[in-house]
Amino acid sequence: ELKAQGPRSAGGDPDVLILGEKEMPRVQGVAWGSDAGARALRELPTEGFDIVIEASAMDRQMLGGLVAYQNRFYPYGGHSQSLAGDLLLNLASVVRVLRPGGKFAFLAKAASEDEVLPFAFLRLPNFGWDIRTTCIEEAAGGGLVCVCELRGGKAQALVATPAVFVRECTDEMNRRRYFEALRPHLRALSGSAGAREPLRVLDYGGGNGSLFSWAYDPDIMAADGPRQVTLLESNPELAEQARERLQAQASASAAPVSAAPSVCAHTDSRPWPFEDGAFDVVVLAFVLHHVPEVERPALLREARRVASGAVLVMEDQPQAAETECARNLAWLVTEEHFRPFGQDPADFVEGVLEDAAWRALFTECGLDTEAAEPLGGTLRHPVPHLLYKLAPRG
Repeated sequence: ELKAQGPRSAGGDPDVLILGEKEMPRVQGVAWGSDAGARALRELPTEGFDIVIEASAMDRQMLGGLVAYQNRFYPYGGHSQSLAGDLLLNLASVVRVLRPGGKFAFLAKAASEDEVLPFAFLRLPNFGWDIRTTCIEEAAGGGLVCVCELRGGKAQALVATPAVFVRECTDEMNRRRYFEALRPHLRALSGSAGAREPLRVLDYGGGNGSLFSWAYDPDIMAADGPRQVTLLESNPELAEQARERLQAQASASAAPVSAAPSVCAHTDSRPWPFEDGAFDVVVLAFVLHHVPEVERPALLREARRVASGAVLVMEDQPQAAETECARNLAWLVTEEHFRPFGQDPADFVEGVLEDAAWRALFTECGLDTEAAEPLGGTLRHPVPHLLYKLAPRG
């Protein structure tokens, strides 16, 4: 069927490329009928083929069905070890080697086109596929046969791929997207009555400092003004990494002495070593769901005590994903991401609360919810989030 439908090159038979077994990112292809050996997909000539067929789809090599495939693709939560970037770049390479109107065919473990893998990737606007699927009977292994036909405008689409990669992968890995979500609130607090210069920020549970190292980025600091960042972290090793990262970034950007970062290693169970109202803003970025539920009220009351302006909280909302398939994947990723912290998902996943439950907890702890902003997931970490702006009561 594919050969009958495929466009002809120079009036002859279609040029067909077979993608063989692989472990991403080392995807290789062999031209049908060629005696030449396999070549890396990214090294093949531009617009050299009419049809690309994935002979042994990655998900077909993994036993255990779709969940096992997703768990392999998004190990430990996806944001640190996901194969999303490799898949995105390999799909771009398929687009590059296909001629206009060419077809890409493969097997998928997915049961429907609602699955994030692979259809959210295929539907990225920079690719421009027309997608057709055919179900495989369960007796034959189940899943889908997918045929993607390349529309016009390929050159323009590929130009957009680097920006898509940054949005879906790079800014997730380096946490830039989360800092950008915080920036409007930090700016507003900088201009509020009673705020000091520079803005005093406490990043509680800030890990290795990757989030608030962006506060010392030269371009951001020039646009927003300096911020004095204090990071509180219970893991001594991460605290030392944060100290080195923040100090190096502040030095490289020539931050004023008044904005010099400070890092404290601190045991969670003790009161925070700061005076009342010591900070203009306290940030809890994806911290609370790692804290046992019985300990959360005390933590939030400490945040309220030391914050003179606002408390900003980011939390996962896997149940807010748009489709049932996306919700299933979001919960899977959320459960798995507890493991690198030495936490059993069975003990903590029930503490990933819905919006109404978080708001009730904030109110109980003397924090009024002024705003709750949704922040969508990415292909690298497909979990929706909410950013809460909380005002300390009294």
